[in-house]
Amino acid sequence: MQLDEDILARRRRDLGEDHPDTLAAASHLAVSLRADGEYQAARELGEDTLARRRGVLGEDHHDTGASATFAIFLRTPQPLLKAISWHSRRRRAG
Repeated sequence: MQLDEDILARRRRDLGEDHPDTLAAASHLAVSLRADGEYQAARELGEDTLARRRGVLGEDHHDTGASATFAIFLRTPQPLLKAISWHSRRRRAG
């Protein structure tokens, strides 16, 4: 995750907050934060990235859609995600 944080900081500095490459780095960091269990930080960064992508890229851009999908995932309560995951694994097992 440290690498993702470093990349985001450099892209913000070199390219600006709203450059598409900066937004991609922010999205990657949000995913890393979520994977590390830092749900609130991931949600905040994910929501910010979605808002910026909407403004910069527009609603119909595929990166905006990816951010919107991730934002929905981040808003889904953890117990529900675990239940869905368990059910999905159980169905695949037969």
